[in-house]
Amino acid sequence: LILYTGHQAPLGLQGSLAEDIFGWTKDKLRVIVGHLGGGFGIRAETYPEEIVTVYAAHKQSRPVKWNGDRTQEFYGTVHGRDQLSTAELACSRDGKIQALRILTRSNIGAYPTGPGAAIPPVVGPKILTSLYHVPCFHLEVRSYLTNTVPMGAYRGAGRPEAIYLIERLVQKTAEEMSLDPLEFRKRNFIPPQAMPYTSAMGEIYDSGDFEKVLDQALEISGWNDFESRVQTSQDKGRIRGRGISCYIEWTGAIWHEEVTTEARDDGSIVLYTGTQNMGQGLKTAFTQLLSEQLELPIGKIEVVQGDTDLVKGVGSVGSRSLF
Repeated sequence: LILYTGHQAPLGLQGSLAEDIFGWTKDKLRVIVGHLGGGFGIRAETYPEEIVTVYAAHKQSRPVKWNGDRTQEFYGTVHGRDQLSTAELACSRDGKIQALRILTRSNIGAYPTGPGAAIPPVVGPKILTSLYHVPCFHLEVRSYLTNTVPMGAYRGAGRPEAIYLIERLVQKTAEEMSLDPLEFRKRNFIPPQAMPYTSAMGEIYDSGDFEKVLDQALEISGWNDFESRVQTSQDKGRIRGRGISCYIEWTGAIWHEEVTTEARDDGSIVLYTGTQNMGQGLKTAFTQLLSEQLELPIGKIEVVQGDTDLVKGVGSVGSRSLF
């Protein structure tokens, strides 16, 4: 049986459907992914529509197609986030962060799916202290089941709301202490000499000079020339504003991947990879890398993805591949 679908990890979907749900061996189901215009995490799940389609095709011994409209897409695929956080930041008189306390109430939908239940208590909080040295951290996360669409990995999987929360705290604290927001951030950055640094969440930062990077960003953006640009905008009847936010990101959560190369008689090369192109330009990047390393014309290189009969590997999830 062959399933044509849009998915970020076709081999993972093959195992989920064939082995976990239907009790088949994986060779009983072939998954083929064509052009996938975007994934963002929601295309890494196993959805009921895929299960029903495979089941119906198997039972009826005929092709079966599911084609959902835009409304059904919102009903049927996981949503990204729905949480309410209460947060407190404690500082010394000289503007040094001493402690952080957060209570988060998260709606994970009608039932847990894939990584959905783990995102509020585990995935997002990994970076809640961000670039800052936080000596004491208390975190409480309460997850609730509701009659809404389940939550899953979508556009950041917990990280955007974590960074938004700590940056709002940092900005608000600087304002209440009458400190320059840039200076307050720099004062609390983890210093380069503290690397490797273990955060309050147990994450290890192997390196980083955050103040240097921030200074470079300020220079490139023309931060200090802002007032002159404000006046220019006002002269044109426009309003100009600015803001600043710092963040840290962890990527590539799965440590292994498989690729195979095949040399053909005509001198061309075929690369078989389990990663999945979904608008991020993987095929182009892989082709360029092979062309450079093997000193071959780009036209002599073919990249094959998205067919469980031809490739092996994990897929493109968790900001991996060539992120």
